[in-house]
Amino acid sequence: MDRVTVTGASGFIGVRLCERLAKAQYSVTAATRDTRSVAGRASRVVAVGEISATTRWTEALKGSNAVIHLAARAHQADSTDLNIRSEFWRINVDGTRALLSDAVKTGIKRIVFVSSIKAIGERSPLAEDGSPVAISSDSLTQPEGSYGESKLAAERLLKEGCNATGISLVILRPPLVYGPGVRGNLATLLNGIMHGVPLPFGSIKNQRSLIHREHLIDAIMLSLATKLTGTHIFTLGDCVLSTPDLVRFMAAGLGRSARLLPCPISVLRALGTLTRSSAAVSRLTESLVVDSEIITRELGWRPRIDLTSAWTEIGEQYRRSGS
Repeated sequence: MDRVTVTGASGFIGVRLCERLAKAQYSVTAATRDTRSVAGRASRVVAVGEISATTRWTEALKGSNAVIHLAARAHQADSTDLNIRSEFWRINVDGTRALLSDAVKTGIKRIVFVSSIKAIGERSPLAEDGSPVAISSDSLTQPEGSYGESKLAAERLLKEGCNATGISLVILRPPLVYGPGVRGNLATLLNGIMHGVPLPFGSIKNQRSLIHREHLIDAIMLSLATKLTGTHIFTLGDCVLSTPDLVRFMAAGLGRSARLLPCPISVLRALGTLTRSSAAVSRLTESLVVDSEIITRELGWRPRIDLTSAWTEIGEQYRRSGS
């Protein structure tokens, strides 16, 4: 398929995806709110405004064979607050439903939906020996919080709609995405390391999967080009690191020392409760390991960038930009 629409094209993944697609000779329509950030990276840029049940996608989808759906409210500042929950539903669920409806009307043949491992849950189950069990597309879905719940709801409506209309659907469930210009919690951690802030993570012995932006884009492009039909759901990650090891890779990339201090996990959790940041503490201390076996077998996806090179590039970009 040589004509593709990318929603969320101005985001951390979307901007780079548009570049990669254009380089691969796709005709790219970027559907976005911020048209400036994708100027020159797409054949056509269409402003879609705020995403909701009333978003009109038809102009952005016109002429395309496929759509890559990235647009979403991200999990930062996730909350059980009803107003915030409604925002997740408005963008991640209602906006996706509107996209599906217009995709059917405009004759879209394939949808690639970038969901999240959080649609399954926030942590790996534990084996009898206490080690984390890798989760896959076959794992029981038990999302926690508005972000994961809304992503799973979007998956389900796409599955139902695509199966009913004959649109091929690939759902990707990545863990935390890293790469040059990374945002959110990883950017906050980089900033702390850069400024020599002591981090009380030395006693954490968890395992967390991550994925480089380029590796996720590799999976998106394989999903776009595959001859598989019907619905396919893939989990994927390119590395498994403890929180202290992640800090060490970050520090090495920045040319700084990893100032890790030992601190009992119970103390970190108590502080999380006091500061209303229990979810953030859980992500730092608990394990979430992702199985990539099925996407490797079905699509031939494999990581190609080693961690040292990746974090060196991220560190260099961070120092250049100052953020």
